[in-house]
Parts: sequence; C-alpha cells; structure tokens
Amino acid sequence: MRNYVIADKLGCLDADGIAEMRRGKSPTVKKGPCKGQQLSVDHIVPRVVVPELDNVIANLELLPLRLNESKNATIGDRQLSHAQKLYQAGLLSAEGLKKVQSSGRGPVLSGAH
Repeated sequence: MRNYVIADKLGCLDADGIAEMRRGKSPTVKKGPCKGQQLSVDHIVPRVVVPELDNVIANLELLPLRLNESKNATIGDRQLSHAQKLYQAGLLSAEGLKKVQSSGRGPVLSGAH
C-alpha cells in the first residue's frame, strides 16, 4: 500500500499514468516539487550492501527519478530498521542483516541503490 500512496500523492495514478504503466513505462510525476520527472523504483536497503534484496518487493519503493539518482547507498536508522523487519519476516538472511549492521550510518558506494 505504501507505493500506492506514494504514486497517488505524486499524481501518477491518473488515466495517463495508468496507461503508461500498462504499457510497461514509468508514469510522469504530476504533483509536488518533482513534477515532470519519471517515477522510478528505489531500494530501501541498498542492493550494493545486500544483493539478495535486489528483487524483494518489500525492499522497493517508488521515488522520482532524479531524487533516486542523487542518493548514495547510505545505511541509516531507516535502513537498519527495515533490514531488521525483513530479517524477522524471513526475507533477509542472518548474513545479510550482519552486512547491513556493519555498514551502519554512512555511505557505502556513491550512486548504487
């Protein structure tokens, strides 16, 4: 539901946005400071830190493209908390959780999400 709320708040769920998504394309952000950008998919816990989460849908969220591109692979409180939840749900291995914890609170690699 979080991604639905994000897409809705960014104005991406109108007829044009839905049509773009049905064609396998990214909808255009129509509301807010990122208006005009394409919507993209971001990894909450960066895949460079834990590649096993690359395609885990619970680790993905929608974000305007330029904002996503400007991020680095930082592990902060949000990423640590999210990794713990993924581990408790059986979606992240103990080894993966240790990688996140040891990367803690700082950039890992610039430009990798």
